[in-house]
Amino acid sequence: MTTDFKPRFVDGKAIQFVGLRKHYTGESMEGMPAQWRAFVAHMNDIPHKVGKVAYGLLIDRPEGIDYM
Repeated sequence: MTTDFKPRFVDGKAIQFVGLRKHYTGESMEGMPAQWRAFVAHMNDIPHKVGKVAYGLLIDRPEGIDYM
């Protein structure tokens, strides 16, 4: 599979990520929607939150991924 996406680097203010981090393997990826539902239940409790946008953060690990 090829994509036309190219990395984009932007200099800006520091970003702090807050969320629920969980480890996934290829067999457990179906758990991500439940992780989002659990996070959304706490979104209004995040102090100093800026805006109403939420992002998923993917961390590559040798035996799967960590997702927050």
